[in-house]
Amino acid sequence: MKKTVGRWHALDALRFLAVLMMVQGHLFYALLHDASRAASWYDAHSYAHGFTAPLFLFVSGAAFGLTTFRRHSLHLSLSPAVKRRLERYVTLVGIGYFMHFELPSLSWLQSLSEERLAEALRVDALQHIGVTLLVLQALIAITTRARFFVLTTAGLSVVAVLAAPWLWRQDVTSLPVILAGYVNAYGGSYFPLAPWCAFIGLGVGAAYAVERGVSAGRLIVTGVAALVLGVIGTELDWGAAFGPHRYYKTNPWFFSLRAGVLVIGTGLASQILNRPLPRFVSRVSRETLAVYVAHLAVLYVPGVGLAHVYPRTLSLPQATVAAIGLIAAMIAFGLGWARFKDWAGDGFVSLRRALVVLAVLLFFGIRYG
Repeated sequence: MKKTVGRWHALDALRFLAVLMMVQGHLFYALLHDASRAASWYDAHSYAHGFTAPLFLFVSGAAFGLTTFRRHSLHLSLSPAVKRRLERYVTLVGIGYFMHFELPSLSWLQSLSEERLAEALRVDALQHIGVTLLVLQALIAITTRARFFVLTTAGLSVVAVLAAPWLWRQDVTSLPVILAGYVNAYGGSYFPLAPWCAFIGLGVGAAYAVERGVSAGRLIVTGVAALVLGVIGTELDWGAAFGPHRYYKTNPWFFSLRAGVLVIGTGLASQILNRPLPRFVSRVSRETLAVYVAHLAVLYVPGVGLAHVYPRTLSLPQATVAAIGLIAAMIAFGLGWARFKDWAGDGFVSLRRALVVLAVLLFFGIRYG
């Protein structure tokens, strides 16, 4: 694999795959009836879809790394490019929290019990990605050189993976509730920083390797080594050394297994996809976060979302048809969203800022007139 000059087509393919897996998996989880979920095939389905979140985080890190390494000098100071990045990441965090709120108001939040408050402030994918990328952006400025940045990111990722079993056992009730969910699963947080941030770090490392001309074969060999290590660590129960923990959430050997699959997939895709993908694939792949928000709205908006109208009532054929329909709708939405951004141009940024200001005003209960 030669040093990348144009688009990294494998990244587009992986992001598009993440969209397909995400939409189908969430719809099945929300709508498929209990009889189908009790069947043996559903366990295999759930295991396979356990790779959706790692893939989603991995491609987020890879996209961050790709844009960083291609124009590294622009990200060393508070340049316009960095300011746009920071604004996007903060907006991601804000959207992530607002999606939990039944009413977009501070008064509603203050009226919640401690348990409900922790649930409302739980950390999902958007907050996790936003905060992790903010930290990585700060690391770029601190390390100043791309190689040091990658090594520091790799080191912190390893620490996050190894520390996760211990962190998830800690009592974090003494911490401010808005921080506790970043430490472990307190309040029902799905994506505490450890170990999930390591998948983003892995994506950064993959982007660095590709930009530096590491061959697809070497990526595949590296992935196989990580996969084998994860399998051996699991079979020999090396995870016991980390004390009591949840295997599918914090086991370092299971992380190694999943990391190996991701790196193997990246290597294979980089080897095979050496020409532009269909235009709709590359367009939708760049709007994964917009599609993430949109498909959750279709499924979970109170009262009208599919999960409220058909809560675990669909048979397998019905759920399959519904998944195909929702995937098609999300592809159309992604294409439409990309076209709208192109049409709006610089005005899109102004519109986004105006919506953020409006959301803040509503949240703090500020009214005019």
